[in-house]
Amino acid sequence: EQRLDNTLINNLALSGAIMILVLLAAHFTLRSYQSRLEQMATTDQLTGVANRHLFESIFEHMSKSLPRYARPVSLITIDIDHFKQVNDTHGHNAGDMVLQSVATVIKENIRDSDSLCRWGGEEFVLLLDHCTADEALILAGKIGIAVKNHGVAIGRQTILVTLSMGVTQYHIGEPLDRMIARADAALYEAKESGRDRVVLAN
Repeated sequence: EQRLDNTLINNLALSGAIMILVLLAAHFTLRSYQSRLEQMATTDQLTGVANRHLFESIFEHMSKSLPRYARPVSLITIDIDHFKQVNDTHGHNAGDMVLQSVATVIKENIRDSDSLCRWGGEEFVLLLDHCTADEALILAGKIGIAVKNHGVAIGRQTILVTLSMGVTQYHIGEPLDRMIARADAALYEAKESGRDRVVLAN
C-alpha cells in the first residue's frame, strides 16, 4: 500500500510538472505569435522598415513633445527614379530586390533615432529628429550617392538606380500630411529638373 501511495504521488508530481511545462510552452508560443502579429501590423513586409501606420504614430508622439522641447525636425521624401522601367524590363522580383536594397542602404546611413517608412510603391519617407533642413539636405545627398554606388545584382546584371528627394523642416503644430505635401512638392521639382537630385522645399 505504501508503494502504491508513492507511485500515485510520483505520477501526480510528474503530471503536474508536465502540465506546467505545457502551460509555459503555450504562454511563450502565444507571446511569440502576438509579437509577430504586432510586427506584421507595423512593418512593411518586403523591406522591413516601418509602414504608414507606425510612422504616423511616431510622428504624432514626436509632434506632441515638440512644443515642450523645442528642437528641429526634418523630413525627406524619397522616390526611386525610373522604378516602373525596372519592373517592366527586369520583372517584379527585380523591382522587389531594388526596394529591399534601397531600404538597406538608407538604414545604413541614418541614426537609430531616425524613422524610415515605406510610404507606398517606390516612395520612402524619412523623419529626422534633432535635425535642421540644412542638415537633412546634406544627409539626403549622402544617401543618394550611397544608393547610386551600391547597385543591385540581378542574375548576371547589376542594376544601378538613383533617387529623387524632397526636404523640408517641420513647422510647429502642422499635421503630417501638410509636411509631406511640402516635401513632395520639392520631390516633384527634383524629378522635373532631371532626377537624381535633392531639392529643399520653399
